[in-house]
Amino acid sequence: QREKKKKKEEKKTTAPMVDHLVPIRLSDSGRPVLLENEIETALQHNVSLYDGNDKTKHVNGVARLTSHRLLWFSEGAPLPSLSHVAVGVALSLVAAVDSKSVRRVSLNESPKIGVLFHDNRGYIRLSFRSGGRDPFLSKLSKALANKAWERDVAPSSGTPQSSGGSRSSPSSSSPSIKRAGISGIIHTVNERARETEESLASTFADVDSLMENAKEMVVLARKFSAMQEKASDDEKVAMNQFLICMGIASPVTKETAGARYHVELARQVSDFLLEPLNKFGMLALCDVYCLYNRARGTALISPEDLYRACVLFESLSLPVQLRQFASGVIVVQSEHFSDDAMYERLLLYVRAHGPQSAHSIANALQLSINVASEHLAGAEEAEVLCRDEASSGLLYHENLFAKYAAELS
Repeated sequence: QREKKKKKEEKKTTAPMVDHLVPIRLSDSGRPVLLENEIETALQHNVSLYDGNDKTKHVNGVARLTSHRLLWFSEGAPLPSLSHVAVGVALSLVAAVDSKSVRRVSLNESPKIGVLFHDNRGYIRLSFRSGGRDPFLSKLSKALANKAWERDVAPSSGTPQSSGGSRSSPSSSSPSIKRAGISGIIHTVNERARETEESLASTFADVDSLMENAKEMVVLARKFSAMQEKASDDEKVAMNQFLICMGIASPVTKETAGARYHVELARQVSDFLLEPLNKFGMLALCDVYCLYNRARGTALISPEDLYRACVLFESLSLPVQLRQFASGVIVVQSEHFSDDAMYERLLLYVRAHGPQSAHSIANALQLSINVASEHLAGAEEAEVLCRDEASSGLLYHENLFAKYAAELS
Protein backbone atom coordinates (compact mmCIF):
# COMPACT_ATOMS: atom_id res chain seq x y z
CA GLN A 1 0.00 0.00 0.00
CA ARG A 2 2.91 2.34 0.79
CA GLU A 3 4.47 1.58 -2.59
CA LYS A 4 1.19 2.37 -4.35
CA LYS A 5 0.95 5.65 -2.46
CA LYS A 6 4.56 6.48 -3.33
CA LYS A 7 3.96 5.75 -7.03
CA LYS A 8 0.84 7.90 -6.93
CA GLU A 9 2.80 10.83 -5.46
CA GLU A 10 5.55 10.38 -8.07
CA LYS A 11 2.94 10.44 -10.78
CA LYS A 12 1.57 13.69 -9.43
CA THR A 13 4.93 15.43 -9.21
CA THR A 14 5.83 14.46 -12.78
CA ALA A 15 2.48 15.28 -14.37
CA PRO A 16 2.91 17.02 -17.76
CA MET A 17 1.87 20.65 -18.06
CA VAL A 18 -1.00 21.65 -20.34
CA ASP A 19 -0.17 22.39 -23.97
CA HIS A 20 -0.74 26.14 -23.59
CA LEU A 21 2.41 26.61 -21.48
CA VAL A 22 5.32 27.12 -23.84
CA PRO A 23 8.98 28.10 -23.34
CA ILE A 24 9.65 31.83 -23.58
CA ARG A 25 12.64 33.85 -24.72
CA LEU A 26 14.89 35.35 -22.05
CA SER A 27 17.38 38.18 -22.20
CA ASP A 28 21.02 37.73 -21.20
CA SER A 29 20.11 38.78 -17.66
CA GLY A 30 17.26 36.26 -17.36
CA ARG A 31 14.38 38.69 -17.81
CA PRO A 32 11.59 37.92 -20.31
CA VAL A 33 11.95 39.42 -23.76
CA LEU A 34 8.75 41.45 -24.02
CA LEU A 35 6.54 41.45 -27.08
CA GLU A 36 5.76 44.66 -28.96
CA ASN A 37 3.60 46.97 -26.81
CA GLU A 38 3.79 44.50 -23.88
CA ILE A 39 4.38 45.80 -20.34
CA GLU A 40 4.97 44.10 -16.98
CA THR A 41 2.34 44.66 -14.32
CA ALA A 42 3.01 42.24 -11.43
CA LEU A 43 5.59 39.86 -9.99
CA GLN A 44 5.38 37.39 -7.08
CA HIS A 45 8.01 34.95 -5.80
CA ASN A 46 7.62 31.51 -4.19
CA VAL A 47 4.80 30.46 -6.53
CA SER A 48 4.23 26.82 -7.58
CA LEU A 49 2.40 25.52 -10.65
CA TYR A 50 -0.26 22.81 -10.69
CA ASP A 51 -1.48 21.06 -13.85
CA GLY A 52 -5.13 21.00 -12.87
CA ASN A 53 -5.11 19.36 -9.46
CA ASP A 54 -1.80 17.56 -10.03
CA LYS A 55 1.51 18.79 -8.67
CA THR A 56 4.38 19.44 -11.05
CA LYS A 57 8.12 19.92 -10.76
CA HIS A 58 7.61 23.66 -11.19
CA VAL A 59 7.72 24.72 -7.52
CA ASN A 60 8.82 27.82 -5.61
CA GLY A 61 9.35 29.93 -8.71
CA VAL A 62 8.52 33.48 -9.79
CA ALA A 63 5.18 34.34 -11.37
CA ARG A 64 5.13 37.35 -13.70
CA LEU A 65 2.13 39.04 -15.22
CA THR A 66 2.26 41.25 -18.28
CA SER A 67 -0.41 42.94 -20.35
CA HIS A 68 -0.24 40.01 -22.80
CA ARG A 69 1.03 36.92 -20.95
CA LEU A 70 1.22 34.99 -17.70
CA LEU A 71 4.81 33.81 -17.10
CA TRP A 72 6.54 31.48 -14.64
CA PHE A 73 10.29 31.19 -13.91
CA SER A 74 12.25 28.75 -11.80
CA GLU A 75 14.07 30.64 -9.07
CA GLY A 76 17.72 30.27 -8.13
CA ALA A 77 18.89 28.26 -11.15
CA PRO A 78 21.90 29.87 -12.86
CA LEU A 79 21.73 31.09 -16.46
CA PRO A 80 22.27 29.41 -18.81
CA SER A 81 21.24 26.15 -17.13
CA LEU A 82 19.26 23.04 -18.01
CA SER A 83 17.57 23.31 -14.63
CA HIS A 84 16.26 26.79 -15.41
CA VAL A 85 12.65 26.77 -16.61
CA ALA A 86 10.79 29.72 -18.14
CA VAL A 87 7.32 29.10 -19.49
CA GLY A 88 4.35 31.27 -20.28
CA VAL A 89 0.83 31.36 -21.64
CA ALA A 90 -0.90 34.03 -23.70
CA LEU A 91 -3.76 35.73 -21.85
CA SER A 92 -5.78 35.52 -25.06
CA LEU A 93 -6.05 31.77 -24.40
CA VAL A 94 -7.46 32.27 -20.89
CA ALA A 95 -11.20 31.90 -20.58
CA ALA A 96 -11.64 32.80 -16.92
CA VAL A 97 -10.26 32.65 -13.41
CA ASP A 98 -11.67 29.66 -11.53
CA SER A 99 -13.38 30.94 -8.38
CA LYS A 100 -13.37 27.44 -6.88
CA SER A 101 -9.59 27.34 -7.03
CA VAL A 102 -9.38 30.74 -5.41
CA ARG A 103 -11.12 29.69 -2.19
CA ARG A 104 -8.94 28.10 0.50
CA VAL A 105 -10.15 24.74 1.80
CA SER A 106 -8.09 24.90 5.01
CA LEU A 107 -5.91 27.36 6.89
CA ASN A 108 -2.83 25.26 6.10
CA GLU A 109 -3.42 25.35 2.35
CA SER A 110 -1.66 27.99 0.29
CA PRO A 111 -3.97 30.47 -1.49
CA LYS A 112 -4.34 29.63 -5.16
CA ILE A 113 -5.50 31.05 -8.48
CA GLY A 114 -7.09 28.74 -11.04
CA VAL A 115 -6.68 29.71 -14.69
CA LEU A 116 -9.09 28.06 -17.14
CA PHE A 117 -8.42 27.90 -20.88
CA HIS A 118 -10.77 28.17 -23.83
CA ASP A 119 -12.25 25.09 -25.54
CA ASN A 120 -12.05 23.03 -22.34
CA ARG A 121 -8.31 22.58 -22.82
CA GLY A 122 -7.72 22.14 -19.10
CA TYR A 123 -6.52 24.58 -16.48
CA ILE A 124 -3.56 25.40 -14.27
CA ARG A 125 -3.37 26.60 -10.70
CA LEU A 126 -0.85 28.97 -9.15
CA SER A 127 -0.11 28.31 -5.50
CA PHE A 128 1.09 31.40 -3.61
CA ARG A 129 3.15 29.98 -0.76
CA SER A 130 4.43 33.34 0.48
CA GLY A 131 1.20 35.28 0.04
CA GLY A 132 0.51 37.99 -2.50
CA ARG A 133 -2.36 36.11 -4.16
CA ASP A 134 -5.02 38.83 -3.88
CA PRO A 135 -3.10 41.74 -5.51
CA PHE A 136 -1.85 39.37 -8.22
CA LEU A 137 -5.40 38.15 -8.85
CA SER A 138 -6.67 41.73 -9.05
CA LYS A 139 -4.10 42.67 -11.70
CA LEU A 140 -4.69 39.42 -13.60
CA SER A 141 -8.42 40.17 -13.73
CA LYS A 142 -7.68 43.71 -14.96
CA ALA A 143 -5.37 42.41 -17.68
CA LEU A 144 -8.02 39.94 -18.87
CA ALA A 145 -10.65 42.69 -18.89
CA ASN A 146 -8.40 45.18 -20.76
CA LYS A 147 -7.48 42.67 -23.52
CA ALA A 148 -4.45 44.70 -24.61
CA TRP A 149 -3.57 42.06 -27.23
CA GLU A 150 -6.77 42.87 -29.16
CA ARG A 151 -5.62 46.45 -29.66
CA ASP A 152 -2.46 45.31 -31.44
CA VAL A 153 -2.54 45.72 -35.20
CA ALA A 154 -0.39 43.64 -37.54
CA PRO A 155 2.68 45.71 -38.59
CA SER A 156 2.45 44.29 -42.12
CA SER A 157 -0.67 46.33 -42.82
CA GLY A 158 1.46 49.42 -43.33
CA THR A 159 -1.52 51.67 -42.60
CA PRO A 160 -0.70 54.59 -40.30
CA GLN A 161 -2.95 54.86 -37.26
CA SER A 162 -3.99 57.58 -34.92
CA SER A 163 -2.69 57.55 -31.34
CA GLY A 164 -5.96 55.96 -30.23
CA GLY A 165 -5.43 52.99 -32.56
CA SER A 166 -8.75 53.46 -34.44
CA ARG A 167 -8.85 52.93 -38.17
CA SER A 168 -9.79 55.74 -40.52
CA SER A 169 -13.07 55.47 -42.35
CA PRO A 170 -13.04 55.34 -46.16
CA SER A 171 -14.65 58.76 -46.35
CA SER A 172 -11.92 60.37 -44.29
CA SER A 173 -9.18 58.93 -46.47
CA SER A 174 -10.73 60.06 -49.76
CA PRO A 175 -9.74 63.48 -51.13
CA SER A 176 -12.09 66.39 -50.57
CA ILE A 177 -12.18 70.07 -51.51
CA LYS A 178 -12.30 71.18 -47.87
CA ARG A 179 -9.01 69.41 -47.04
CA ALA A 180 -7.04 70.15 -50.17
CA GLY A 181 -3.88 72.25 -50.37
CA ILE A 182 -2.24 74.13 -47.47
CA SER A 183 -5.48 74.38 -45.48
CA GLY A 184 -5.85 70.61 -45.64
CA ILE A 185 -2.31 70.10 -44.33
CA ILE A 186 -2.90 72.56 -41.47
CA HIS A 187 -6.20 70.88 -40.63
CA THR A 188 -4.52 67.44 -40.55
CA VAL A 189 -1.68 68.67 -38.32
CA ASN A 190 -4.15 70.31 -35.92
CA GLU A 191 -6.24 67.15 -35.74
CA ARG A 192 -3.19 65.02 -34.97
CA ALA A 193 -2.11 67.50 -32.30
CA ARG A 194 -5.58 67.38 -30.74
CA GLU A 195 -5.59 63.56 -30.75
CA THR A 196 -2.13 63.55 -29.16
CA GLU A 197 -3.26 65.97 -26.42
CA GLU A 198 -6.35 63.87 -25.70
CA SER A 199 -4.27 60.70 -25.51
CA LEU A 200 -1.74 62.33 -23.16
CA ALA A 201 -4.50 63.81 -20.97
CA SER A 202 -6.29 60.47 -20.59
CA THR A 203 -3.03 58.56 -20.10
CA PHE A 204 -1.62 60.64 -17.28
CA ALA A 205 -4.93 60.87 -15.40
CA ASP A 206 -3.75 58.12 -13.07
CA VAL A 207 -1.40 55.14 -12.93
CA ASP A 208 -4.04 52.63 -14.06
CA SER A 209 -4.82 54.72 -17.13
CA LEU A 210 -1.11 54.95 -17.92
CA MET A 211 -0.79 51.16 -17.91
CA GLU A 212 -3.88 50.74 -20.10
CA ASN A 213 -2.70 53.32 -22.66
CA ALA A 214 0.93 52.22 -22.75
CA LYS A 215 0.61 51.09 -26.36
CA GLU A 216 -0.51 54.52 -27.53
CA MET A 217 2.39 56.13 -25.69
CA VAL A 218 4.88 53.75 -27.31
CA VAL A 219 3.46 54.60 -30.75
CA LEU A 220 3.75 58.32 -30.01
CA ALA A 221 7.32 57.92 -28.75
CA ARG A 222 8.32 56.10 -31.93
CA LYS A 223 6.79 58.85 -34.05
CA PHE A 224 8.75 61.49 -32.14
CA SER A 225 11.92 59.41 -32.51
CA ALA A 226 11.45 59.31 -36.31
CA MET A 227 10.75 63.04 -36.37
CA GLN A 228 13.84 63.75 -34.28
CA GLU A 229 16.15 62.26 -36.90
CA LYS A 230 15.05 64.94 -39.39
CA ALA A 231 14.67 67.80 -36.91
CA SER A 232 16.93 70.82 -36.42
CA ASP A 233 18.94 71.30 -33.22
CA ASP A 234 16.31 73.59 -31.66
CA GLU A 235 13.53 71.14 -32.52
CA LYS A 236 15.56 68.27 -31.04
CA VAL A 237 15.96 70.15 -27.76
CA ALA A 238 12.20 70.78 -27.61
CA MET A 239 11.34 67.16 -28.36
CA ASN A 240 13.91 65.88 -25.85
CA GLN A 241 12.28 67.99 -23.14
CA PHE A 242 8.92 66.52 -24.11
CA LEU A 243 10.15 62.91 -24.12
CA ILE A 244 11.74 63.37 -20.69
CA CYS A 245 8.22 63.83 -19.30
CA MET A 246 6.94 60.61 -20.86
CA GLY A 247 7.12 57.08 -19.48
CA ILE A 248 7.80 55.14 -22.69
CA ALA A 249 9.20 51.84 -21.35
CA SER A 250 8.11 49.05 -19.00
CA PRO A 251 10.39 49.85 -16.05
CA VAL A 252 10.80 47.71 -12.97
CA THR A 253 9.08 49.38 -10.02
CA LYS A 254 8.74 48.61 -6.34
CA GLU A 255 5.02 48.17 -6.85
CA THR A 256 5.36 45.43 -9.47
CA ALA A 257 8.52 43.70 -8.17
CA GLY A 258 7.91 43.92 -4.42
CA ALA A 259 10.65 42.25 -2.34
CA ARG A 260 12.55 41.33 -5.54
CA TYR A 261 12.82 44.97 -6.59
CA HIS A 262 16.61 45.27 -6.55
CA VAL A 263 17.10 41.83 -8.15
CA GLU A 264 14.76 42.70 -11.03
CA LEU A 265 16.24 46.19 -11.28
CA ALA A 266 19.73 44.69 -11.58
CA ARG A 267 18.57 42.44 -14.42
CA GLN A 268 16.88 45.30 -16.27
CA VAL A 269 19.90 47.61 -15.87
CA SER A 270 22.11 44.80 -17.20
CA ASP A 271 19.93 44.38 -20.30
CA PHE A 272 19.82 48.13 -20.82
CA LEU A 273 23.61 48.53 -20.63
CA LEU A 274 24.57 45.73 -23.02
CA GLU A 275 24.45 47.94 -26.13
CA PRO A 276 26.30 51.00 -24.75
CA LEU A 277 28.90 48.78 -23.05
CA ASN A 278 29.53 46.91 -26.31
CA LYS A 279 30.39 50.30 -27.80
CA PHE A 280 32.27 51.97 -24.92
CA GLY A 281 33.37 48.99 -22.80
CA MET A 282 32.99 50.92 -19.56
CA LEU A 283 30.72 53.64 -18.14
CA ALA A 284 30.99 55.67 -14.95
CA LEU A 285 28.22 54.87 -12.49
CA CYS A 286 27.01 58.48 -12.60
CA ASP A 287 26.69 58.19 -16.40
CA VAL A 288 24.75 54.93 -15.99
CA TYR A 289 22.40 56.71 -13.58
CA CYS A 290 21.71 59.52 -16.06
CA LEU A 291 21.29 57.23 -19.09
CA TYR A 292 19.05 54.73 -17.33
CA ASN A 293 16.80 57.34 -15.72
CA ARG A 294 16.57 59.15 -19.07
CA ALA A 295 15.30 55.92 -20.63
CA ARG A 296 12.81 55.28 -17.83
CA GLY A 297 11.14 58.65 -18.37
CA THR A 298 9.15 59.68 -15.30
CA ALA A 299 9.60 56.48 -13.25
CA LEU A 300 12.98 57.62 -11.89
CA ILE A 301 15.07 55.64 -9.41
CA SER A 302 17.34 56.92 -6.66
CA PRO A 303 21.17 56.68 -6.76
CA GLU A 304 21.01 54.33 -3.77
CA ASP A 305 18.63 51.94 -5.55
CA LEU A 306 20.87 51.90 -8.62
CA TYR A 307 23.98 51.17 -6.55
CA ARG A 308 22.25 48.37 -4.60
CA ALA A 309 21.14 46.85 -7.88
CA CYS A 310 24.61 47.07 -9.42
CA VAL A 311 26.16 45.37 -6.39
CA LEU A 312 24.06 42.30 -7.28
CA PHE A 313 25.57 41.91 -10.77
CA GLU A 314 28.16 39.35 -9.70
CA SER A 315 25.90 37.24 -7.47
CA LEU A 316 23.30 37.05 -10.27
CA SER A 317 25.96 36.03 -12.84
CA LEU A 318 24.99 38.88 -15.16
CA PRO A 319 27.10 39.85 -18.19
CA VAL A 320 28.10 43.21 -16.63
CA GLN A 321 30.31 44.01 -13.64
CA LEU A 322 30.65 46.75 -11.05
CA ARG A 323 34.23 47.95 -10.56
CA GLN A 324 35.85 50.48 -8.26
CA PHE A 325 39.26 52.01 -9.01
CA ALA A 326 41.80 52.88 -6.35
CA SER A 327 40.91 56.55 -6.80
CA GLY A 328 37.33 55.78 -5.74
CA VAL A 329 35.77 56.10 -9.20
CA ILE A 330 33.02 53.47 -9.62
CA VAL A 331 32.22 52.16 -13.08
CA VAL A 332 30.14 49.47 -14.77
CA GLN A 333 31.91 47.40 -17.39
CA SER A 334 31.15 44.50 -19.71
CA GLU A 335 32.31 41.07 -18.58
CA HIS A 336 34.33 40.94 -21.82
CA PHE A 337 36.12 44.21 -21.09
CA SER A 338 39.92 43.90 -21.14
CA ASP A 339 42.32 46.46 -19.66
CA ASP A 340 45.04 45.28 -22.02
CA ALA A 341 42.81 45.83 -25.04
CA MET A 342 42.05 49.37 -23.83
CA TYR A 343 45.75 50.09 -23.28
CA GLU A 344 46.46 48.90 -26.82
CA ARG A 345 43.73 51.19 -28.11
CA LEU A 346 45.25 54.15 -26.26
CA LEU A 347 48.72 53.33 -27.58
CA LEU A 348 47.51 53.16 -31.19
CA TYR A 349 45.77 56.52 -30.84
CA VAL A 350 48.85 58.20 -29.33
CA ARG A 351 51.06 56.73 -32.06
CA ALA A 352 48.74 58.05 -34.76
CA HIS A 353 48.12 61.54 -33.30
CA GLY A 354 51.13 62.25 -31.11
CA PRO A 355 51.18 63.25 -27.40
CA GLN A 356 47.67 63.68 -25.98
CA SER A 357 46.03 65.11 -22.91
CA ALA A 358 43.41 63.23 -20.92
CA HIS A 359 40.75 65.63 -22.17
CA SER A 360 41.59 65.13 -25.86
CA ILE A 361 41.63 61.34 -25.46
CA ALA A 362 38.29 61.43 -23.64
CA ASN A 363 36.77 63.39 -26.53
CA ALA A 364 38.32 61.22 -29.23
CA LEU A 365 37.31 57.89 -27.65
CA GLN A 366 33.93 59.18 -26.40
CA LEU A 367 34.70 58.54 -22.75
CA SER A 368 34.01 60.58 -19.66
CA ILE A 369 37.04 62.44 -18.34
CA ASN A 370 37.09 60.35 -15.14
CA VAL A 371 37.06 57.04 -16.99
CA ALA A 372 39.67 58.25 -19.50
CA SER A 373 41.95 59.36 -16.64
CA GLU A 374 41.67 55.92 -15.02
CA HIS A 375 42.54 54.18 -18.30
CA LEU A 376 45.55 56.46 -18.81
CA ALA A 377 46.75 55.85 -15.25
CA GLY A 378 46.48 52.10 -15.84
CA ALA A 379 48.34 52.32 -19.15
CA GLU A 380 51.09 54.31 -17.42
CA GLU A 381 51.37 51.74 -14.63
CA ALA A 382 51.55 48.97 -17.25
CA GLU A 383 54.43 50.90 -18.89
CA VAL A 384 52.52 51.28 -22.15
CA LEU A 385 52.40 55.08 -21.93
CA CYS A 386 54.44 57.64 -20.05
CA ARG A 387 53.60 61.17 -18.95
CA ASP A 388 55.20 64.52 -19.63
CA GLU A 389 54.37 67.14 -17.03
CA ALA A 390 55.16 70.56 -18.43
CA SER A 391 54.00 74.13 -17.90
CA SER A 392 51.65 73.70 -20.85
CA GLY A 393 49.91 70.78 -19.16
CA LEU A 394 50.06 67.01 -18.74
CA LEU A 395 50.56 64.99 -21.93
CA TYR A 396 50.81 61.24 -22.49
CA HIS A 397 53.41 59.74 -24.87
CA GLU A 398 54.23 56.27 -26.07
CA ASN A 399 56.63 54.68 -23.59
CA LEU A 400 59.87 54.06 -25.52
CA PHE A 401 62.14 53.62 -22.49
CA ALA A 402 61.78 49.83 -22.44
CA LYS A 403 62.65 49.69 -26.14
CA TYR A 404 65.77 51.85 -25.70
CA ALA A 405 66.86 49.87 -22.64
CA ALA A 406 66.64 46.63 -24.65
CA GLU A 407 68.74 48.14 -27.48
CA LEU A 408 71.40 49.40 -25.08
CA SER A 409 71.68 46.04 -23.39
